[in-house]
Amino acid sequence: MVPARLGLVTLGVADLDRSIGFYRALGWEECSSSIDGVIHWFRTADTNIGLFPYEELAEDAAIASPTRGSFGGITLAINVEQPGDVDAAIAAAVEAGGSVLKPATDATFGRSGYFADPDGYPWEVAFNRDFPTHRSVLRSTSEAKYSPCGKCSAVWLGVSSIRALPAD
Repeated sequence: MVPARLGLVTLGVADLDRSIGFYRALGWEECSSSIDGVIHWFRTADTNIGLFPYEELAEDAAIASPTRGSFGGITLAINVEQPGDVDAAIAAAVEAGGSVLKPATDATFGRSGYFADPDGYPWEVAFNRDFPTHRSVLRSTSEAKYSPCGKCSAVWLGVSSIRALPAD
């Protein structure tokens, strides 16, 4: 059985120093497990993001003749606490050296927009009321019992400790 969790995301980058500078400018926490000039790690609320030279990552994954297209079929997403936080996060990403792919707009689930990091990786910033953030779960016991899937609800207890509660 394969565990249903995402612990690490590693991005293949064209210029390691440029990408480190971008994520530092976003204010993301750096990990001491980084190896200078090889791989750089940033901690997020939900996982760790690694930056690794593109060609070396392809080699590590045994991908022969890698190519970079305009879209790799995946987006990364950040769910924020309030609708206005979507606009603020996209503006901060642009100030750090990213570019807007899709301005923040209202959506049926809340609010959403996209930016690209310096290597073109698309990041969605969303306020999705159906997926409470860790901060909102900590603020309200009623939200902690909310379950987007209708079967369980994850309660944030720390980086390495998550406990599922049955849905009401």
